[in-house]
Amino acid sequence: MQKNSMRQGEGFDANTGLTRRDDTGVKRWVRGFMALRWYINVWHVIHAGGALATAGLGAYAVIQGVD
Repeated sequence: MQKNSMRQGEGFDANTGLTRRDDTGVKRWVRGFMALRWYINVWHVIHAGGALATAGLGAYAVIQGVD
């Protein structure tokens, strides 16, 4: 997503050691998320949500088991 959100001319300049960005915020996030293969990013969000849900249920089970 970071690579896809970059515009022409943005990025790291090795001569000056500075990073150039033209915009920030939601606009940049949407541009990075909805790039060429947006469906892969959607799958990553679903997968991460499932992993967090599984971790939460595991923590809940451990806490209930301790009592």
